Amino acid sequence: MLRKILICSILFFGTVSIVSAVNLVGKWKTTITGGQQGNMDLTIVIKAVVADTLSGVFQTPGGELPMSNSKVKGDVFSFDIAFGDRKMRYECTAADEKITMKAPGRNGGEERVMIFNRVKE
Repeated sequence: MLRKILICSILFFGTVSIVSAVNLVGKWKTTITGGQQGNMDLTIVIKAVVADTLSGVFQTPGGELPMSNSKVKGDVFSFDIAFGDRKMRYECTAADEKITMKAPGRNGGEERVMIFNRVKE
């Protein structure tokens, strides 16, 4: 009986660690090349993940924008960023020390994909 409990515990805790394999908390950076202003650095700073939400900011050359309306499910998460009266929804997947972010295109244009790398601190 004790052996069965031990095996079940190992299987349960092993499964839990697989479900949340990536620690999202930290700083993630990318550089967008080209464009009208030249290269632009963007940073995602995730301060905390609690249950199925996260808190953090999206840093741009123009300043920090707080994340809102976040949802986290394993290694997939999303959040909104407000630019004045306009809101944009970002869909992200984390794996292998990278975040792949899908961003809405400008003026209803084609969706953009950006890859953010974890900043080692």
